Amino acid sequence: MNQYVLGLNLDTLPDVRFNYSNESVQLLGLIIEKVSKKPLDRVFTDLLFKPLCMDSTRMSRDSEGNVSAFGGGITTLQDAAQVGLLMRNMGQYQGRQIVSEQWVKASITPSKRAPYYGYLVAGQHLETQELRCYWRFGTNDHCFSRARPDFSTAPKL
Repeated sequence: MNQYVLGLNLDTLPDVRFNYSNESVQLLGLIIEKVSKKPLDRVFTDLLFKPLCMDSTRMSRDSEGNVSAFGGGITTLQDAAQVGLLMRNMGQYQGRQIVSEQWVKASITPSKRAPYYGYLVAGQHLETQELRCYWRFGTNDHCFSRARPDFSTAPKL
């Protein structure tokens, strides 16, 4: 997948046109590896999985051994629930700031070109809706995690 992605021409700029693209996310993974000088799965483990106590989670790899940045996290319901807690608590987990509150807010803010979509986070954003929630999808549209920012508690799995 990496060689394929590196051979593509970029066809738009942010906020010009919306086009859901797994290839863009894979390219972002390559950029993260280049900047961090670490394999992407190590970055996810160090910065997200370990701090969230997601001991049963890992990134999958393609047939060439590349980490699948665009989709491929293998996890349990218990571990996936930690992501929901992280989002609900504005980036905090057990009193520790794992990702910035600014990033969480930006990730759930509708984009100009896709009002139901933030940073890979789909959601119900209309102020007129009674139920506002955000979610991530996995393979075959299985819901990965869901968070309602107005809940003061979360289900324990």
